[in-house]
Amino acid sequence: MAQKGQKFNKYDQDLKNQIIQDFYLSHHSYKLISIKYSIPIGTLATWISHSKQTDYLKDENVSNKTVKTINN
Repeated sequence: MAQKGQKFNKYDQDLKNQIIQDFYLSHHSYKLISIKYSIPIGTLATWISHSKQTDYLKDENVSNKTVKTINN
């Protein structure tokens, strides 16, 4: 939950897509990806959840797929 006076970060759409693609291709945990890109685990989990809802991947073969953008 947001606290009074809390600042929120805005992330570039290209960066979001890169991080999501890295998550799916590397099969690393949320924790490792969040540390690698210095983003909160909750933020990453939200992006991944949204990517699943929008059929970011229909299978695990990302290399042959066009990367869809996630709108937040």
